Amino acid sequence: MSSFLSDASIRPLRNNFTRGQSRTSQGLNSLVEEIARTIIPVLVMGENGTGKEAYGRMIHRLSKYSHLPLRKMI
Repeated sequence: MSSFLSDASIRPLRNNFTRGQSRTSQGLNSLVEEIARTIIPVLVMGENGTGKEAYGRMIHRLSKYSHLPLRKMI
């Protein structure tokens, strides 16, 4: 796991969401880290229950805009 995502200052997300340990989850975590460092708006899409909101919140939390409200489209 990258040191950026495993930083002790990053707390588990709401609803007991935790970061997975599989190779796929690790790849997604690396992508989240890369996205969070950009200023590009992000649209997260997927099936219900796949963690879209959790990963969106993680991207926001790790970004330089974390002090601002998260803009969520429904």
